[in-house]
Amino acid sequence: MVTTCVGGGGTFLVTAERPEGPWSDPVWIDLPGIDPDLAWDEDGQCWCAMAGVTVARIDPRTGRVLEGPLPMWSGIGLRDPEAPHLYRNGDWWYLLLAEGGTALGHGVPAARARSPRGPWEAAPVNPLLSHRGTGLPVQCTGHADLVQAAEGSWWMVLPGTRPRGYFPEFHVLGRETFLVAPGGAGAGAAPGTGRLGTPCAAARPGRLHRSGPRAAPDIPAPQARRLLVPGRAARTADADGHR
Repeated sequence: MVTTCVGGGGTFLVTAERPEGPWSDPVWIDLPGIDPDLAWDEDGQCWCAMAGVTVARIDPRTGRVLEGPLPMWSGIGLRDPEAPHLYRNGDWWYLLLAEGGTALGHGVPAARARSPRGPWEAAPVNPLLSHRGTGLPVQCTGHADLVQAAEGSWWMVLPGTRPRGYFPEFHVLGRETFLVAPGGAGAGAAPGTGRLGTPCAAARPGRLHRSGPRAAPDIPAPQARRLLVPGRAARTADADGHR
């Protein structure tokens, strides 16, 4: 697990054999910025992407920076390019970003390259997902991540809000977790195609019409439950969590 202690040490990673721990002592990484993301190439080398957007080759055992940081693709020109995620699929590397700020301008652009070093080419249609400037019930969509299911389909998980009232509106639950299916995501398909489906087959591409996560009909129920359980609770289930 890699994260940033903002205002107190910087970026570090910890490791464990099981999610419940025990976790190792932190390994500090001398890279500026926030939103770190790790990926490994075919040679087993570890790459760490940071908001901004940059990437560096590191030694995850010591935190030493071996190469970089190198500039990457920084989106389509909106503010605050951040939350980079790197994915290697076949001969291509894919980069997913958050852009436009975490509020109503939020969006998800993507690019691809043959190497983490670039050069990067933008997806044919960007952003892949954004609800900015719409009256849709789910807003502030961005900071997305991708996961590939066992049968080869791709899924995108991302936060969003359900605002109510008049300007500037409010959302009691804060940012909730949503799950959507990128368009054309059959077995062997790659992310970054510039198309985005939704959990509802009748909905238009590029839009979230459901107010909560839902599995696509062709995913077996046990697998769908494994995908959806982490996103069902937008806040802690602790009865005393409000104190």
